[in-house]
Amino acid sequence: MKTSLKSILISLPLMSTAIAGYAQVLDVEVMERAEDGLDTCAFGQVFGLKSDGDGFLAVRRGPGTAYESFDQLKNDEKVWLFEEKDGWYGIAYGVEELNCSPIEKDRPVETDGKKGWVHGKWVKVLAG
Repeated sequence: MKTSLKSILISLPLMSTAIAGYAQVLDVEVMERAEDGLDTCAFGQVFGLKSDGDGFLAVRRGPGTAYESFDQLKNDEKVWLFEEKDGWYGIAYGVEELNCSPIEKDRPVETDGKKGWVHGKWVKVLAG
């Protein structure tokens, strides 16, 4: 079967969009909340994971174990913390800096990194 160059060139942008957007598909969106002049996020670090256990913190598509896990974080990895729901943090990660300045209206978190949900038991707030 011959594949034409034209069909390959047409399909490349579609494939890269699907691959790049995969990790960003969440069942429950991570939101920045507008709260009377307060910063919208804090900075934290994964900690307390046992080296003899799973050794990772599951990143999920929503706040709870009923949501699918799609990534893993290890001890000492840095995360940006946004909202909290029943002990779960909406996070962004894989980026050095984010703007946490106050906003006027609630909105989904925008990041060049990844985002998802992790259990707060394994995250220590460092600043914010």
